[in-house]
Amino acid sequence: MSALEKQLRKAIPDALDLILTPFLTVIISGFVAMLFIGPAGRALGDGISLLLSTLIATPAGWPGCCSAACIR
Repeated sequence: MSALEKQLRKAIPDALDLILTPFLTVIISGFVAMLFIGPAGRALGDGISLLLSTLIATPAGWPGCCSAACIR
């Protein structure tokens, strides 16, 4: 974020720097975060829900899954 801010300060004139630099820094950083962190979070959430729904669907539920692993 600081590297982006430094680049924007070089490109934006001093008269508009106080207003545009923070605004553009937050807009661009937010877009990049949603572009990369959003899909990773969704994949993690999908994996967790798949794991939990699989454990719930086993005949004995969570304890049955754990005890079956110990027996093998």
